[in-house]
Amino acid sequence: MKIFFASILLLTSLNIFASDHHAAETPASKPWVFSSLPKKHQKEYFSMSKKDKAAYGKIVEAGSIKGGIAASTAYFKKKGIVNTKWNQQSVERDLKKFVNREIKTRGRFEVQDKIQNVLRNLELEKIHTQKILRTPDGTSFICADFKDKNGDKVDVDFFVTPGSDGAVADVKRVKVHKVNGKVRYSYLLEKGVWVEKTLL
Repeated sequence: MKIFFASILLLTSLNIFASDHHAAETPASKPWVFSSLPKKHQKEYFSMSKKDKAAYGKIVEAGSIKGGIAASTAYFKKKGIVNTKWNQQSVERDLKKFVNREIKTRGRFEVQDKIQNVLRNLELEKIHTQKILRTPDGTSFICADFKDKNGDKVDVDFFVTPGSDGAVADVKRVKVHKVNGKVRYSYLLEKGVWVEKTLL
């Protein structure tokens, strides 16, 4: 019996410590507002600097739960953290149109390979619309698989801006990401956006 009560006391103490430790990391004035926020907002909060956490906490907890959610959404949109709600079918349609328009205008779809200093003549195989990620300049990138006329498998990133309906408004630039599986650059998540890191 003594062992049983000792175990209960230990578990209670651990729970209190865990709760206090978590509370110390979250906005403290109205924790129920913070806990009601979308999980992706809470996740972003824990990656913020101390200064940004303080500013964010004041904004979110100034009102009710409903007001807090609205304030949080507005805050992350302003920071460029909450991604646009893309329509995957529209994105695929628009990028195919972009490629076909280039072919109709120039007779082929070409992308400059700056590493090997060649102009690649590419044939589209697949567009990957399941992952569309935001970059610091306000564009989002979409990956697509191509085959070069010389036989190389080429992974290309399209950097695009969104339209109001979740489709592609404009293709800002196109860049070779991989050739035959060899990666040229990668991305790291920094403050809610994906930052390009050169590997070659």
